[in-house]
Amino acid sequence: MRKLYIYLSVISVVALMTSCLGEMESHYTPRIYCSSFYVNPILQGDSLKGAKDTLILTLDMENDTYVSDTVELGDTIMFASTFYTVSNNLVAVKMDWDTTMTTLWFPLTDAIQKVLTDRTDMAAGNLYFNPGYNTVAFPIYLCPMAEGKSSVVLTVESDSKFPTSSLKFAIPVRK
Repeated sequence: MRKLYIYLSVISVVALMTSCLGEMESHYTPRIYCSSFYVNPILQGDSLKGAKDTLILTLDMENDTYVSDTVELGDTIMFASTFYTVSNNLVAVKMDWDTTMTTLWFPLTDAIQKVLTDRTDMAAGNLYFNPGYNTVAFPIYLCPMAEGKSSVVLTVESDSKFPTSSLKFAIPVRK
């Protein structure tokens, strides 16, 4: 009887341990990484040769926004952005900015443009991706057009249970 009890216990433990393997799904919160904030970058072709200055960002915990140093009206700011969904599919990257305060553009390589769907609206900053991709990286440029506080919101969407993640930036601008 004791052997039967041990045998059934072992079978039960194995069944419980393997029952979780049936789904084989992973769900991660998508991530956004931004780095290397340059003011008035000096480019030669596609490569960065230098910059007038770099920006330091601080996190405003109250508004959940990264605030940069003050820039001059007409300065161009460039930063590297990476949108990463771990093992889930990248669905969309959305960029929102105040068009009366800021001009924003993002040069995309041919490789990135080939994986975009027809829903993509480059002018509005909405990029939609075909399934099978989990990472995209490209530079983002912005140029403040008015004095005040320029803001940009970056959002990445995936097909996980935790579908979106956003980063907010505020850039004070003076004449």
